[in-house]
Amino acid sequence: MPHIYAVGDVAGYWQLAHTAFREGEVAAECIAGHAATVEGAVPRCIYTDPEIAGVGLTEAQAREQHGDRVVTGQFPFQAIARAAMFGDKTGFVKTIHETTYGELLGVVVVGISATEIVNAGVLAIDAESTIETVGDSIAAHPTLAEGLKEAALVALG
Repeated sequence: MPHIYAVGDVAGYWQLAHTAFREGEVAAECIAGHAATVEGAVPRCIYTDPEIAGVGLTEAQAREQHGDRVVTGQFPFQAIARAAMFGDKTGFVKTIHETTYGELLGVVVVGISATEIVNAGVLAIDAESTIETVGDSIAAHPTLAEGLKEAALVALG
């Protein structure tokens, strides 16, 4: 029914609090008569130790869709100065892209602040960034988020 709105688990999209929050924003916009939809990359976060986060396609999903045209790059937290400053060098950042256009398809982060770092991947995927754009970006130093740029550079060889 066009006058009934639902958010959260009953809406049938990602059953995550941050998705429900966006669904609530969209419902309010629609009720106010504005056109709005829920779309875009949704970060998947697991609040464990170490944290795990991903956005976009997994490597397996990317290979299913793009076959051999998938390249990944992985960079360990062990090589990131900020991880050493935190005293926790467990983890890595992984990029997944396809080689036809170089489009970034997915990002996986495992380690300290993974659920924070993945948001850079959300923006990059929503903007349809290429792996070259991510690799050519300037990352603040020293930060854990440098791992995203470095993983892109690994993927680029």
